[in-house]
Amino acid sequence: MTKESSVFFPEEMQHVQLVVPYESAGATIRLLAEKDLIHLIDENTGNDSVNKRYTESYIHCEEAERCLNFIGNQLEQYDLLPPPISLATFNEQAQNRDISENELRQQILEADTSLHERITRTQHLEVQLQTAEHTLAALRFYRPLLQERRTAIQGGEAETDKSSAFEMELIGGLNFLFSITGIIDSTKLRRLLYTFYRISRGNVFSSSDISSFDDKKSFFTIWFPTESILRKLMNIAQSYGAEVFEFPAEDVNLDKLENELTNQIYESKSVLRQSYGDNKNFLLQLQQTYWFNRLFYIREKQIYQYIDFADFKTIEDRAIYKGWIAKRRVSEIQPLLDQAQEISGCAIHTTIEFDTVPENPPTYIETNSFTYAFQLFNDSYGVACHNEVNGGAFYCMYPFLFGIMFGDMGHSLLYLIVAITLILISPKLRDAGGETNDLILSFRWFLLFMSICAFYCGFIYNECFGLPIDFFGSSYVQGTKEGKKIWTQKPNKVYPFGVDPVWMFKDNELTFINSLKMKLAIIMGFCQMAFGMVLQFIKHFHRRDWLELCLSWLPQMLYMFSFFGYMVFIIIFKWCSHHTPGEEGVNLIQVLIGMLLSSGDKIDKGSESYLFPHQKTVQNAIALIFIITIPVLLFAKPIVEIVCHKGKAHGGVMEIFVMNLIDVIEFCLSMLSHTASYLRLWALSLAHSQLSHVLYEEIFILTLKIYNPAAFFCGWAAFAVGTVVILLGMECFSSLLHAIRLMWVEFSSKFYTGQGYEFKPLSFKEAAYKVGSK
Repeated sequence: MTKESSVFFPEEMQHVQLVVPYESAGATIRLLAEKDLIHLIDENTGNDSVNKRYTESYIHCEEAERCLNFIGNQLEQYDLLPPPISLATFNEQAQNRDISENELRQQILEADTSLHERITRTQHLEVQLQTAEHTLAALRFYRPLLQERRTAIQGGEAETDKSSAFEMELIGGLNFLFSITGIIDSTKLRRLLYTFYRISRGNVFSSSDISSFDDKKSFFTIWFPTESILRKLMNIAQSYGAEVFEFPAEDVNLDKLENELTNQIYESKSVLRQSYGDNKNFLLQLQQTYWFNRLFYIREKQIYQYIDFADFKTIEDRAIYKGWIAKRRVSEIQPLLDQAQEISGCAIHTTIEFDTVPENPPTYIETNSFTYAFQLFNDSYGVACHNEVNGGAFYCMYPFLFGIMFGDMGHSLLYLIVAITLILISPKLRDAGGETNDLILSFRWFLLFMSICAFYCGFIYNECFGLPIDFFGSSYVQGTKEGKKIWTQKPNKVYPFGVDPVWMFKDNELTFINSLKMKLAIIMGFCQMAFGMVLQFIKHFHRRDWLELCLSWLPQMLYMFSFFGYMVFIIIFKWCSHHTPGEEGVNLIQVLIGMLLSSGDKIDKGSESYLFPHQKTVQNAIALIFIITIPVLLFAKPIVEIVCHKGKAHGGVMEIFVMNLIDVIEFCLSMLSHTASYLRLWALSLAHSQLSHVLYEEIFILTLKIYNPAAFFCGWAAFAVGTVVILLGMECFSSLLHAIRLMWVEFSSKFYTGQGYEFKPLSFKEAAYKVGSK
């Protein structure tokens, strides 16, 4: 009986071999691609391209796709791109069309050639129009300057500046004063003029102004005394990317040139409008079949790509395909093969062989819009092997780890509003399509749970924008003793949930909050790693790997729970123990050190390390178990493996011991380092809290004390910007990264290898979805 799909384990896979006649190979691949059914194995990997029988057809499909991409770009530029059609519509149209692939490709190539010619002609007209407009603009910039020079020389006006003095010293008349006019990027103008000055050794002067048609362009006119440097100056200007014009000095010629340019611009605009209209009409014809052709060649390209995955040599006139299929869907394949035979009109049946192969099958874990983001985080670390526990099923813990570090009711509430908004507008985002919208849709639930967990943890910390809120009434009352204010706990009164707000903004606030969050981080880390070890047990039990279960997992659990489990126990025990006011609690670090290094010392009631009766006996037993598990881990498993293989284990005896030694050292040291690594939960939470306090006290409150509306507004604005940039931005991103690290390393390393590879079925739907079809 086939198991149903589960999120906890990859699906059971069946290796299949299809022996397909050549005539029905294309139809078989097409139908399989429509159902997302089979993961095909390329039997020609590593072979020369000469073995690929359908390479030429594949290249033809790529050629048609390039043409369609160009047509699509032009449709988009002319705002004529129609919305994508659905796959159901495409299949319906494909059944009603009676045209071969070659004929359709020829039509697309002809349309592409014609469209290229039209676009090239239009671009040429645009260049002509732009050139004429720039020339006319430069001419209109040049003529007033020319008139000014003529008036200055004829009137004999004397100027005191150097450029006018130079002008008056030029050779006696305007006929010997030469010039060029141009248009250049404004950023390059100063360098160009400086180059002119250096090349001519100071024998030029210039006029310039901002362009009338583009703020980023500038006009310039260069005046110089001799024609010998004309060509050199024009080459320099062109090297700077300038458009350069040489205009006559006579008014008659200038009037004639201006009239010609005006008429040319008018005619060019008229022709260009007509060209745009012709292009639009031509694109309207292509618009009707664009998406059908696009999906058709996506499908054909996929068919020719996968049809070459077959082994064509073993059986004559047969293509042998090998692949993987989910066991629960095995019954779906035979009807598809029969349908493919009917479509192709082939008289020979396709045969199916189900066999067992030693190689690892791909990993297939079915996801939906809710579970996709969780699974994606896990697969980024590594894809599960086909017979191990799926780590992605437990990434629901990730939002809570984030919440511990980001815990603040106010900040999380802002993200909660964003998450709810994304959920409400998700239908519109889904209809709009696009990679960005798809990414937002995938992680909207992730953001929602992170916000809820951060709000919950902020409720426990009693922090809202770094400030406490007295929800239930403090369990402390204020009094005086020896002239000093003190806080005394009310009899039989405990704050019902979270941290009592009375601790905030007190001298010992940091000491208390640090101790609480640090110990919570240790407890959370131990619980998560212990859960990881439970998952390792499930994995070994699922595989029926009794050797790993008894000689590896069991000693590891004893090693972990003996020392680290005891550490968590005494933390909770101390919290639950009653201490009289002023009494110093037991130093837990000293207890743990003494358990290993001072096992002979007595622990009596009243001693500094005393916690509970018979503590010494319990600690000696724990220390003994902790120490004994190490040699058991080192030697038990290798010895049993050697005995089972009668000394002929793969790699030799020495390799077995060395590899096991590496694993044991890694586990033993990682338990200590991973436990310490969970202190980042405390560190990030502390940083978030302290930054909130700094922004509130040093910016917001400081400006309130000035009693000035302008100062209050500036302070509030700075507080808001700091909250968004530092706390909602940087601190949120930091918490995300640290939570990912804890999930990938500290948690997943306890049970997860991530050495599998993803099940990638032959899918026309996925290929069509990438271009926007649904």
